[in-house]
Amino acid sequence: MTVKELGRQVTFADVFREIEVSDTPNLLVGSPCWLWKGRHLKKRGKITYGYVVLDKKTWLVHQLLYLRFRRYIPPGWQLDHLCRVTLCCNPAHLEPVTGSVNVLRGELPEITRQKHASITHCPKGHSYAEYGTLLKPNRKGHVKRRCSECHRLQERERGRAFRAANPLPERTHCKAGHPYAEFGVRYGANQDLYCKVCDRLKTRRLRAAKKGT
Repeated sequence: MTVKELGRQVTFADVFREIEVSDTPNLLVGSPCWLWKGRHLKKRGKITYGYVVLDKKTWLVHQLLYLRFRRYIPPGWQLDHLCRVTLCCNPAHLEPVTGSVNVLRGELPEITRQKHASITHCPKGHSYAEYGTLLKPNRKGHVKRRCSECHRLQERERGRAFRAANPLPERTHCKAGHPYAEFGVRYGANQDLYCKVCDRLKTRRLRAAKKGT
């Protein structure tokens, strides 16, 4: 994006009339902020950025002034407020960065960390300190915390439901003659039955063969 994309030659006199220079310098950057006093956008009741309409097109004020004085913003990049004042439109307080860098520099990650740190129990009342947590990505790839006790109970109920819907077959013994009811079985990937005793014997044979080599 360049200043040529602003269209016809416009005057910034009306824009500068709505700007008030702060009396004291910003401690983060060492120079005063240019505070926008005109129209502004709101998000969830909170004032975010100032805007102005030029040539029937809405511009964010800080973006407009940055293009006016610095001339260029890399395509797809955003302007980060180094002074942390969103209504500031001083080009010296702005830096083009990628969207991910802009998010990491903002207050949202820290607020999110504090919010999750203050939650000590899951919605079902299990203590995270006592039972622990699991970190699992959701469908969007975001890693979320999950209660270990809730996960264990859910897996147990899922196993019970599966066994109720898939009862043991009439066959009561494996091919080696081990009774299923006494030694138990496990379900394979294709829901096939496997004798646990046979599995243990097979594992022992493999370990013995590995030691022999």
